[in-house]
Amino acid sequence: LVISATGNVGIGTTSPSEELDITSSSDTRLIIRATTEDTSYSNFIHFVAGTGLAGSTNVPADIGAVITQANPSALIGALIFRTNSGDSVGERMRLTGAGNLGIGTATPWRKLSVTDTSAQFVTGYDTTRYTQFSTDSVGDLTIDPQGADIFATDENLWICTGGSCPSGSPAGNGNLLVETSVGVGTSTPFTALSLVSGKAIVVAENTLATSTSMTVDWRNGNQQ
Repeated sequence: LVISATGNVGIGTTSPSEELDITSSSDTRLIIRATTEDTSYSNFIHFVAGTGLAGSTNVPADIGAVITQANPSALIGALIFRTNSGDSVGERMRLTGAGNLGIGTATPWRKLSVTDTSAQFVTGYDTTRYTQFSTDSVGDLTIDPQGADIFATDENLWICTGGSCPSGSPAGNGNLLVETSVGVGTSTPFTALSLVSGKAIVVAENTLATSTSMTVDWRNGNQQ
């Protein structure tokens, strides 16, 4: 142990370059120990600003190791990350013993779980060109790009019910495969393809119009 003239402490080195410098020719370990294995105990590293004791007004962030399951069961722990937002230190992210990472939740149920009441995830080119992904209170997903389009490049898009899609592979790519119904201009399609009045299907030289009766309008003016 060395304390330099500038007050730096060195362990394993005679010339510490920082306030605490731990040097080893093999693996270096720092142990922070709670003497009791109990879920009410935790170990924290507080980052403190100012000269006072660590508290909500002078801790911008901290990292903690918490015990989520203890004796007599097998030990399970988690690593939590907290930040200060207006003199209030709160948990923002947690890595569980199972390896699940939660942002906005202390109980992540998948490898990455993000929860919020607004958009939970954003991917972007920059701060003005991005796409938001949000799940609402009933579990519906909204994809909201700041641009005008969503592309599925060189792939097929499957829309299926019951948690799985029918077996088989479509010929080629760029296909839209819908298991139940498609509605154009309506949220309540009543058959495999439903179009509201005024909508039409255009195929080559022919126009198939939908109204109270089905009419095929040919480009030459004839109707069937």
